[in-house]
Amino acid sequence: MTKPLPKFLPIVAILGEVFQLHWRHVLMLFAMTAAYAPPLIFGLGPAMIEISKIPPERMQEIDGALRGSFMASFVAVIVLSAAIFVLWVRVTLIGARAALLGDPARWPIRILRVIGLFAVASLGGVVALLPLGMFTQLLATLAISFLFALLSRRLVVASMDIPKGQGRTAVTMEDHFRLAALLAAASFLLLLVQTVVSGGLALVGATLTAKVAAGLFSVLAITVMASLHAVVYRLRTMAPTVP
Repeated sequence: MTKPLPKFLPIVAILGEVFQLHWRHVLMLFAMTAAYAPPLIFGLGPAMIEISKIPPERMQEIDGALRGSFMASFVAVIVLSAAIFVLWVRVTLIGARAALLGDPARWPIRILRVIGLFAVASLGGVVALLPLGMFTQLLATLAISFLFALLSRRLVVASMDIPKGQGRTAVTMEDHFRLAALLAAASFLLLLVQTVVSGGLALVGATLTAKVAAGLFSVLAITVMASLHAVVYRLRTMAPTVP
């Protein structure tokens, strides 16, 4: 028996819950930023800048140390991104204390499953745009947001260790498009705020602070997306309590 679904996603109620942060959540955000920002700021960012300066025909000449720095930082950022996503899905659905408890041996499995789903959505979005011959941020975000909407339930199931088939509901293509629109809108809003804040800090000469702010916004973006998936999952698997 399928659960009743709201005709339209209650956007205001969803966003209200996503951004309803307890002081413990704020401390967790800063703690996650402390782990996430260093490989992003001091590893992946500088390595990408240096690689971008090398002409395409000389890419094979990239220094081994630079290549190693890029790969190590890239792997660290991906693993940390998946770990933060898993944690925040769990925080949203079962609370901070319960999210951190449970079987610790399951964490590597959860993280690997989410990384796999991340890869499917990201690579699928790029492949979807290949026939168009363009990779603008708008189109890429829309394509990837739609794929993340299609994979939304799987992301939550992987994060929560939910048994296969439990709480499964019928979700229409229209529902997927609505969630994709919500994910894309949240992505653009967070990017806009990050650009304004980081740009303002850079203008006044606070370069390092701007980089740390970028790391904080990256963590915030992951937690917002995780919460959106978690809240929508709950709406779809339980009788909605909001109109």
